[in-house]
Amino acid sequence: GADDQQVERIGQTLADRIGALGDHVLHEQVRRLVAADQDGSKQAEFLDRRPVGHQHVEAVARGQAALVEILLHGEGRAEETDPAMAGGAWRVRLARTLGVALTVAALVTPWSLRNCASLDGCALISTNGAGNFAIGAVPRADGRYLALTGDDGCRGVRGEIARERCWRRVTRDAIARAPGRWIGLAPAKVWHTWGYEAFPAGYLRAARPDVLGARGEDRLREALTAAWGLLLALALVSLLPTHARPPLGRAGRMALAVLALVTLTHALFFGGDRYHLSLLPLVAPLALRAFVNTPPWRRRRWA
Repeated sequence: GADDQQVERIGQTLADRIGALGDHVLHEQVRRLVAADQDGSKQAEFLDRRPVGHQHVEAVARGQAALVEILLHGEGRAEETDPAMAGGAWRVRLARTLGVALTVAALVTPWSLRNCASLDGCALISTNGAGNFAIGAVPRADGRYLALTGDDGCRGVRGEIARERCWRRVTRDAIARAPGRWIGLAPAKVWHTWGYEAFPAGYLRAARPDVLGARGEDRLREALTAAWGLLLALALVSLLPTHARPPLGRAGRMALAVLALVTLTHALFFGGDRYHLSLLPLVAPLALRAFVNTPPWRRRRWA
């Protein structure tokens, strides 16, 4: 029906935008590596600059990326590449940081004021944080998303802010009663975040059950998980000091910072493979780095 068509259009739009970013990152890094190789340069850094054009898609699709986007902004500008202008770089960064902070405040403040006027208390943006924290801490938590019920706590509590405060107390009490269990759930949460690829197949079946049945969904999930596992393994291999590779540039280090921050976030809250979908444009270039400056014996084996 109309809802399915809307879901399909939105999904395709997001896929196109995120895919465009991934394609651009890969194309740009291959181009730079080939150019460095032709120039005989041994000092070229891998992922030393952010891609241009679709650079903000990841920050929009994944909130944690916005925390490091400011550090990547303006990479390669004159004041950072010209030694004569390097002395003023910190002023430029400070001005950009202040500009971003003021912009964020201008965008968030109206919504915060609306919350204070409409809810039973004030909330900066959302009141879902304590509930998400409780999902990974209540006694029946298993590391994945689960729908909280009155049996988990807060039965009969009304009001968004009141529920937020209630779930905060429930979470705090659950962790205090069994801190070891809560800490022990962290590996499961990380596994559910990074370990497999299931939601794309589920999304497709939900949107087009006439095209993808239950058996087809299982096969697609297995194929996607295998491809994702290979990509993730290559990204991890690229970080091992097995042989000389171009050092990661600042954009590469910031990509690792985003991935680490996402991992930490879900280790504290709960895991789900859909949360890594928008991170593919960060993982793919790292996987590509596994093939950079491969040892001669391996190149002869592939030849």
